[in-house]
Amino acid sequence: MHRDTATAEDLAQEVFLRIYRARKDYLAGAKFTTWLFRLATNLALNSVATIDTGEWKSRSMLRPKKTRRRFRYPRERCEFPPGRQQQIRQNLQKWNNLTPEQKNALRERAQRWQQLSPEDRQKVRNELLPKWQEMMPERRQAVNGKLHTLQGMSAADREKALDDPKFMQGLNPDEQSMVRSLSTLRSSPAAQ
Repeated sequence: MHRDTATAEDLAQEVFLRIYRARKDYLAGAKFTTWLFRLATNLALNSVATIDTGEWKSRSMLRPKKTRRRFRYPRERCEFPPGRQQQIRQNLQKWNNLTPEQKNALRERAQRWQQLSPEDRQKVRNELLPKWQEMMPERRQAVNGKLHTLQGMSAADREKALDDPKFMQGLNPDEQSMVRSLSTLRSSPAAQ
């Protein structure tokens, strides 16, 4: 993308630095080459986005700043496809119709999700979410009730409760497994 070899070398170094810094965010199930290519492409496009005295320069290079004009994409490129626009409007309308308590609950869930490790997120997406979606609403409510009971407990008390047959009474083995997995995710140090 760059004709200037020095800039291309700077960009290559920046790509590897960013990969190193973001290594914790990389999901093992994702294809590494796709991630690498997207990162390199975005950096190259960003470096072409500034003009300095008629010559393309990298933003990340530490040079004295002169008057710079930013390259702007046409407005049409920034818009979402019509179907996505409709989906965004519907989600915004749903959000606006929520009570403050519901909004806070969603913010807390989003914060807990961000605090999970990439491996835990992948486990939730690939294993737990499909099982959860297959469950009947009353079974979900039963699992949620057990999780709510476990929420304020210490790790030792939670383990005792999970091993107690009376506590797990009324749940089938799949639901018991779901309670164990979700309680572990909720109580992990990263999730607190």
